[in-house]
Amino acid sequence: MELDTTKLDILSQTYVRDADTIYLVTARKLKPIKSADADSFTALGPLHGRDATTGYFRDKRMRLTKGRGPADLHPLGHVYATDGTQLYFTTHKVPPPDGIDLCGPGLRLRWFDENEVNMPHVALTDGAGVWMSLTTGPDAWARLDGADFDTLAPLGYDDTLPWRAPYFRDVSRVWYRGLRLSDASPDAVRVCGASMLTDGTRAWVGARLLDAPASDLAYVDRYHLRDDTGADGVLLHHGDRVAFHGAADMTRTLATARPATGRADLTQILRDLFTTMATLFAHYPPLVSRVGKALLHMQENTPPAPDVPDFTARLTTHGQIALDLADGSTLSQPATAWYTLGCHLWAHTTGRPAAFLPYPPLGTMLPRSTDAHTQLIKAHSAGFHALIARLWQAGHTDAARTLAHFTLCLARDHHALTEDALQHLADLPRDLMPALHYRPAHHHFGSTTNLAVARRIVADGWLDAPDIRDRIDVISTLHGALLSTSKTAHFFKDILPAVQDHFAAEPDAAVREQLATLLDAFLVKGQVDAEVNRLMHHAAMLPVIELCIANAINTVFNRARLAETLWALNRDAEAEATAEALIAEIGEEAHLPGIYTNRHIYRTPRLWFLRGRVETSWRRAPDLDTHKSRLATLQSEYSALLDRYGEDVAQWPETQDIRAAIDRYAAGIRAA
Repeated sequence: MELDTTKLDILSQTYVRDADTIYLVTARKLKPIKSADADSFTALGPLHGRDATTGYFRDKRMRLTKGRGPADLHPLGHVYATDGTQLYFTTHKVPPPDGIDLCGPGLRLRWFDENEVNMPHVALTDGAGVWMSLTTGPDAWARLDGADFDTLAPLGYDDTLPWRAPYFRDVSRVWYRGLRLSDASPDAVRVCGASMLTDGTRAWVGARLLDAPASDLAYVDRYHLRDDTGADGVLLHHGDRVAFHGAADMTRTLATARPATGRADLTQILRDLFTTMATLFAHYPPLVSRVGKALLHMQENTPPAPDVPDFTARLTTHGQIALDLADGSTLSQPATAWYTLGCHLWAHTTGRPAAFLPYPPLGTMLPRSTDAHTQLIKAHSAGFHALIARLWQAGHTDAARTLAHFTLCLARDHHALTEDALQHLADLPRDLMPALHYRPAHHHFGSTTNLAVARRIVADGWLDAPDIRDRIDVISTLHGALLSTSKTAHFFKDILPAVQDHFAAEPDAAVREQLATLLDAFLVKGQVDAEVNRLMHHAAMLPVIELCIANAINTVFNRARLAETLWALNRDAEAEATAEALIAEIGEEAHLPGIYTNRHIYRTPRLWFLRGRVETSWRRAPDLDTHKSRLATLQSEYSALLDRYGEDVAQWPETQDIRAAIDRYAAGIRAA
C-alpha cells in the first residue's frame, strides 16, 4: 500500500490519515488499519480512536457492550477506556465497581504501572465514591470511603520482594482492601509481607493489629496460607516458634523451636550427605547424568553406597568444617564450601588427589551452576537447617546467612508446608528469615540474548557486587547463558577473561565454587561445539584447562581434556605423553564420561581419547592429503584398540559411536 504524503493528516501520536487510509504509528513504520473508515475516523486521546461503526485501541477493534456504540467510547488515560457500561484494559472488558456512574462528568481514573499485559492497581472515582482495583482475592474492587483521590496510591513496597499486598494510602490514611487502619500513618508504614504491614514498632496482618511488637516478628516468605475460613494470613517467626496469623482474629502456633541438644549430630548430618555424594560420584558421573535425576533414581533403585571413611566432624573457631578421619588425617573446608569438602572426601576414598567435581545440569534450559548444590540441599533439607543453626549459634553468622540463602531461597520449592518443614523453620534463628527474601540480580536485566546479558554482567561490574547473593546469581546466569549460546567464541573472547580474573580474586568460598563450575562449563561448551558443530575452540580452551588443573577443578577429566586439546593443536608428542601419564595413574579400565548429557560412559580411557581425536580431526588442514593422513591414523588406532581389548569391544555402544564417527569423517573426505 502506497502512502499519499501530500494529504497526510496527523490525528494523534498514534494515528495518521492520508486520502483514504488510517495508519497506526509504530516505532519503525506506519501500519495501515484496513478495517478503519478514513472519512469518519476520529482519534480519542493518545491510544484510542473510533469511526462510524467501531471503537479502536491502537489497531485493534474493540467489542463494545451490546447497545453501546463507538460514540459512547471515552478514553480514561493510558490503555483504559469506558463505553459507559464497561471498563476496558486495552481491549479487555473489566467489570466496574458496583454503584459507580461511568457516564457522569466526575469519572476519572489513575494508574500506577505501565503494564499492558496484566492489569495492575488503578484508582477510580465518579466524583461521589472512590475505588481501588484489587489484583488478588475474590473481589475485583475495594471502595475506600473518605479517600482523597488525587493522593491515593498503592502503598509503597520493597521492590526486592515478589508480592504486591493490597494496602493503599492517601495523604493521611491507610487501607487494607476496603478497611481503614485508623491508627496507621501513611508516612511511617511499609509493606513487609503479603498481607502484612509495619511501622517499625507495630505490625498488622491485613487490617488486624498484632499484639506482639514488630521487633519480635519475622515474616516467612514464599508460603501463601489461608485460615479455616479461606481468608488470607501470614506465617511469622516469633523467635521461639512459628505461627500462622490470619487476617481475621486468629493465631495458631504451628511449630515450636527445639533445644539445640535435640537436633541432629553434625557428624551424622555430614555422613548422610557425603554418603549420598559418594554414591552420586560412583554411579552417576557428571556430564552424562544430572544430579536431580540421579537422586530420584537412587531413591527408586538404591544402588550400593561406597564405603566412605569413618570420620568425626567438628566446627572450628574459624567457621570451617573439619573431618577427623580414622586414619589420622584431617580434611577441612569453610562451612559454605561443604560441596568441595564432600568432593575431597570422595577423592580420599578413591585414593586420588583432592579435586572439585562440577555437575552441570546439561539438557535443561539455561542450566544453573547452583543445581548440584540445591539438589543435594533438597535431599538433605533437615541436615542443612540444623547446620545453619549450628553456624549461627557458634557466631559464624555470615556463613549461616550464605547457607540460608542456598537452603531457604535457592533450594526452596513453592510447595505446601509439611510438619517437618515447619519444624525446620522454627529451629532456625528468627533473624535468618530475611534469607527467604531475595530478588535475583538477573531480574534487573533487560537484555534479550545470551551474549548480551553476559556482556552486561561483565560491563556493569556484577561480578564485583557487594552482596554475594548477587554474585552467585550472575555467575549462575553466565553459566546458563554460556551453555545455551550459539556464540561460543564470543564468550571465550569477551567473558572468559573476567571470569578468570574474578576466580583468582574472589574471597568467598561459596562464590569460588560457582566460579569453578563456570570455568569448567567453558570447557564443556568447547567440547560440545567441536563434536556437534565442528567448531574448534582448543586454543582458547588450553589456558582454561591448565588453570582448572592448577586449582584442582575436575582434575582427572581436565587432564584427559588436556591431551585431547593438545592433539587438536597438533602437539601430538605432548598429547601422547599426557594421555599415557594419565592412563598409568588411573588405569586402563578407568571409566570416563562422554562430554555431554545422555552420552556414553567410555570403559577405557583409550577409547575416550580416540573419540576426541576423531571429533577434532575435522579441524582445518592445509590440504586434503592431511585429512586423508588423519583418517588413516584413526583407522589404524581403531584397529589397534580392537587388537588390544578383543573383538567384543567393537559391540560396545561407545565403540560403535566411534566407528560411525570415523565413517562420517571418511565420507566427508570423499565428498570434498
